[in-house]
Amino acid sequence: MALPFAVACEPVTPPPFAPPRDASFDADLDAPRPDAPGSDAPRPDAPRPDAGRSDVPSAELDAAPSDGGSALAITIDGLLLESEWSDGLLASSASTGVGAFSGCSLSALRALADDANVYLAIELRLCRGAAVAYVDTDSPGVLLGMTELGDFDGPVDAVLSRSWSLVDPSRSPRFAWGSAEGAAFPSSASDTIGWRELSQDGPHRHLTVDLSACGGDACETRVPRSALGLPGRLQIAVRLATPDVGSLLALPMEAEADVTLTQYATFTLP
Repeated sequence: MALPFAVACEPVTPPPFAPPRDASFDADLDAPRPDAPGSDAPRPDAPRPDAGRSDVPSAELDAAPSDGGSALAITIDGLLLESEWSDGLLASSASTGVGAFSGCSLSALRALADDANVYLAIELRLCRGAAVAYVDTDSPGVLLGMTELGDFDGPVDAVLSRSWSLVDPSRSPRFAWGSAEGAAFPSSASDTIGWRELSQDGPHRHLTVDLSACGGDACETRVPRSALGLPGRLQIAVRLATPDVGSLLALPMEAEADVTLTQYATFTLP
């Protein structure tokens, strides 16, 4: 595969937090949110993503906190609310893509965790390709670099499997998250959104216990800590690319070129 061309960036003001949700989202304010951890109730305005499927039971899709643990009140709906995400900023950027990625941006990466789950939020505008987050959990993973990984079957997996001309050799991400298009409602892993356990040569394994959603300016996701092997910390690198073309849009920012993957943000789990 030919190396992608470099794409310049220009400053842009990162988008603000989303305004508070309209009360119509939850007609009964005293009732638990339909996508709150541990709830099996469907959202009033959208079908369940696992409707008609036998391979994703609701107990897997909506992983609840363990008994006696404290749960964060974060609704996975693609709306980045200050009341939910005022803490947890790991990396930010005031750049937007031009040329092949004109209209795209990666503005901020946030991470939080409770006793049961890890939550990530990425402020972005996705105009082409996919936004992907490589996640190193300090357990054996894949080796990234000039050699491609083995799964080009879907738009997220194809970007995750692309080659990079320069990587941090001390990193071997075992897991990854990605979105190639915004989900109309919260969804578990699919070809276009969700968590993967990466494979060097074969297909990446979808983690069907996750929950993800993207809005116009942000993506949010939740995954059980147990699904990631109960790590003590996560090291996360977010990139926006296509299988053939990289961009300079990265969190944390890359200093060299659009085909490098060297910078990771560290999130120590409480």
